[in-house]
Amino acid sequence: VELGESAESIGFFFDELRKRKARVELEDSIKEKVLPMIENPATDAGNKPLEAATELMNACADIRRKYRVNTLGSSLNFTTDIDARIKEYQRRKELNGLMGIPYPFDPMNQCTGGLIGGELTVILANSGIGKTWFLCLLARHAFQQGRKVLFVSQEMQPARLSIRLDALLAGVSPDRMRRGCLTAEEESKLYSFYDGLKYCPGKLIIYGPQDVNSMASFEALLSVMHTQVDLVLWDSPYLCIRSDTWEARAEFVRALKQAAECYNMPVAITWQLNNEGKASLTGAIKTDADHNFELIKDEAMHDLPQLKVRSSKTRDGIELTEMLLTWDTAKADFSLLSWKAVGIGGSQHAYAVALPTAMAVPGGG
Repeated sequence: VELGESAESIGFFFDELRKRKARVELEDSIKEKVLPMIENPATDAGNKPLEAATELMNACADIRRKYRVNTLGSSLNFTTDIDARIKEYQRRKELNGLMGIPYPFDPMNQCTGGLIGGELTVILANSGIGKTWFLCLLARHAFQQGRKVLFVSQEMQPARLSIRLDALLAGVSPDRMRRGCLTAEEESKLYSFYDGLKYCPGKLIIYGPQDVNSMASFEALLSVMHTQVDLVLWDSPYLCIRSDTWEARAEFVRALKQAAECYNMPVAITWQLNNEGKASLTGAIKTDADHNFELIKDEAMHDLPQLKVRSSKTRDGIELTEMLLTWDTAKADFSLLSWKAVGIGGSQHAYAVALPTAMAVPGGG
């Protein structure tokens, strides 16, 4: 093959080579693994269409992961790529360091710069502490900013999850919303919110466990949806891991990070801690995640509507040692009370919010 001197010609050559290799591997996988499951319906071994479909999906996911192009780029010439770095700094200056989609709590923005494309954020907590609620707050805040959000849940059906999100966005009691006993004023707010949705620039798409039940199905969904969304939230993806081995869990988390990088999109997930307060997997979260936040409700807070948030890892930013929130899910009160952060050199700074106020909700005051 004769190539011109331009970089585009070389790039085209490697792109075509990548496609050919991917096609050959896919054909081999179909011949060796898929076809034997469906080529002879008269036998048990040759009459497994559902298993064949799963095998094909897994093969496609493996090839997509292996041959996709990382949109973030992979190289930088330190001595010549100066203009781009100057522009990047000027952009950081203009945005006051908030390079990503804002969190609903400003201390998290100050410590991380927001939910940034290509980064994987993990929300860790014991069962029942509020992991799904926390993702709902991320979804609500991004939606209010006019962002397009993909929300995937392994624990709740979309219809149930939408009750929480409707209540949060309309500014009504989630508890009364769930029981169908809103006050007359709240019903007016809810219907007003529904009427205004068609004019909202944001988008919120929800998928349940029947839609996404493996890393392969998640990657297939993301390959289709990545041009239509700005933020991906996945609640309890660890329930998709079929094997309890160290290798399977490490590969799962690494694939999530690679997906975020490939599509230059922020991905935030929840993960359950075990009884010892440790992530129920491997050190892969520490290795591959960019930010880990733990949700904590200790013995002293047992009867209080409060929640602590702290960072257990920040790849590039300031460590959030503690953020105290009002945490009343029945009333949808998630006010910031106080926070502490560790800056450069290990100095700790404490901040108290004198008059905490509920987060603003369109139509909810």
